[in-house]
Amino acid sequence: MDRADTLGNTVSASMLMVRPGERFEVPVDCPECCHSCIAEVDEWDAKTGIPAKDGLNLICSYEEEESKRSISEGKESHRLWLRDWQDVIDRAYGWIMDHIRISV
Repeated sequence: MDRADTLGNTVSASMLMVRPGERFEVPVDCPECCHSCIAEVDEWDAKTGIPAKDGLNLICSYEEEESKRSISEGKESHRLWLRDWQDVIDRAYGWIMDHIRISV
């Protein structure tokens, strides 16, 4: 069953509505450590709520949890090389397009 979002657009009932800047888990794994990834969308179409690929930020859930401790202990973090992450970004964005809309 479809429903209306906050802008009056019809969206599938299976769509997850997230607020700008809200983080959510996506079903892709970090290419560097195989932990799950968290996404945040900073840019989207204002009329439809469809996330823009350029506004997608992917974060390794493990690195996110360990970042404060790692920095204080001087540990290295993930390299974040695009050649390692591009496939993961593409798969995450495909899932986001099918399941996420930004609610303003």
